[in-house]
Amino acid sequence: MSIFKLTPNLNHLSDPAWQGSANKKVCHVSAKSEADARQYAAEKFQVGGQVTTSNPWLNDALTDCLVQDIAASEPLPLGEIIVLE
Repeated sequence: MSIFKLTPNLNHLSDPAWQGSANKKVCHVSAKSEADARQYAAEKFQVGGQVTTSNPWLNDALTDCLVQDIAASEPLPLGEIIVLE
């Protein structure tokens, strides 16, 4: 399991897809893969309805995703999402 840092692309925050997300800030996600991290974020921040392929957290043009080298004293539960203010 890894920690993934998902960062909205600031040049594309005006994209209509972001209207479907309750969060437009950087978040860290505990997941087994980038695809899982993106899916967890899409599900967590979805505004109304089902997650669709237009969700910005699933789109690598709208959101960057990098594996973080973070040492934690206790592992985060799978699917845990942290948004720093």
